[in-house]
Amino acid sequence: MDPIKNINDLSETALDHRAPDYYHSHNTRFGNFWCSGKTIAQQTHFETQLPAGIHIGAGIASMTTMSPSSGHQNFDGALASYFIQPEGFEEQSTTTLKIGRTISSGLFLPWHQCDNVPEEVSLLSEKFDDMPGFRGSNNIAISVVEKLCAPIGSHYQGDALKLIAEARVFELLASVMIAFTVPLAVFTPKTKLAYMARDYIEANLMEPMTLQTIAKEVGSNVRSLTQAFRQHFNMSINQYMTHRRLEKALNLLEQGLSVSQTAYLVGYSLPYFSEKFQQRFGVTASSVSKKLSLPS
Repeated sequence: MDPIKNINDLSETALDHRAPDYYHSHNTRFGNFWCSGKTIAQQTHFETQLPAGIHIGAGIASMTTMSPSSGHQNFDGALASYFIQPEGFEEQSTTTLKIGRTISSGLFLPWHQCDNVPEEVSLLSEKFDDMPGFRGSNNIAISVVEKLCAPIGSHYQGDALKLIAEARVFELLASVMIAFTVPLAVFTPKTKLAYMARDYIEANLMEPMTLQTIAKEVGSNVRSLTQAFRQHFNMSINQYMTHRRLEKALNLLEQGLSVSQTAYLVGYSLPYFSEKFQQRFGVTASSVSKKLSLPS
């Protein structure tokens, strides 16, 4: 049985640490497309030297990247990205993935295949002349990323598999193009409202917040705001705040704070925090704290 059976199940399964790991790779006329899901049980570091070409991706992860051309960058949550590796330019990048569920999808375009990119992606392809390195944008909805990264069902075979893989490529290109070229001002009112609420939550993550407070800050009412937020991010505002506060809690634990201190700072009782942390990351908060407190 496929890990994700129905598009309505994505939010409940794609980011669930109990979901099985998967990796699918498909050659298309545009380049190699892949999608994957993996539970990171402990903080993981790795170095990569990507082949020459353009690497386009989307995913959900808590990660940092470091490269000579792009410097040090931190990302949490949904991310659209592209990485430019010129011919003869051997740059290595270092990536650190933090504990939790990571899903991703991507397309590798060797330079000799870049002419195959559809004309409709011209706005994005203009950026392919940029300097080498990694570029990331959070201007992409969680629900969009989940669809892009979902495993392709085993019932797709032969020509049907080629078609569904190329459909994913088109959707990935369109989503990354929007992430890097469409300003918030031209989004629909509902989408703009959802992003304004998200930005307010991110700016006040450690402060007490109610739906009424958020609605007032973004100039809306609770009903309109909650509908717009769920429609765009495929989760409720409270679910999003819990998700992000637990990610913040993981960062605090990694900085050496105790479990009780961390629970207090993110606004949870200790038993509730411990339960939610294990549900989110698949490990206990105390195990993270103990591992970091051990002498090296």
